Amino acid sequence: MEKTLLALALFSGVISAANACDGTINFEGSVLETACTATAAASTIQMGAISKAALGTVGATSLAKPVSVTLSACPAAAKTATITFAGTPDADNNQLFKVSAATGTAATGIGLALYEADGNTLITPNTISAEKALSENTATVYNFTAKYMATAATVTGGDANVSTSFTVNYN
Repeated sequence: MEKTLLALALFSGVISAANACDGTINFEGSVLETACTATAAASTIQMGAISKAALGTVGATSLAKPVSVTLSACPAAAKTATITFAGTPDADNNQLFKVSAATGTAATGIGLALYEADGNTLITPNTISAEKALSENTATVYNFTAKYMATAATVTGGDANVSTSFTVNYN
């Protein structure tokens, strides 16, 4: 009986030590009274039609289409910002946005790639863009490019629509 009580007492000490506090993390931030005015240059980007033969190899892309978002009339408290494009990732390549059909059949074997202004740095669905400094007096323009990209060796024809919403993240 004494051995059982001793073992139980030692085990309780181990559990107690495992639940000990090893540190503290404080979260600090603020809520902006007003935000910048965000304007997309176009609410619909016409990607055009592309031959499936032009997307015949995985990684092949269409011509780039410009996409821009402008932040203006920013409050003094907003110093920098990023933009998050929310959307459904493609099943074959989760760095791309999934295409869908407005009516009828969606194209398969492709996704939509969204890039930073350099045309090389991918912005994956639901992640942030590069950060830019904001100004109270001067508009800040975020330039991006969009391309269709083959995700499979076989691409089938159909609609290739993507809908994404964007959120401005102030830092």
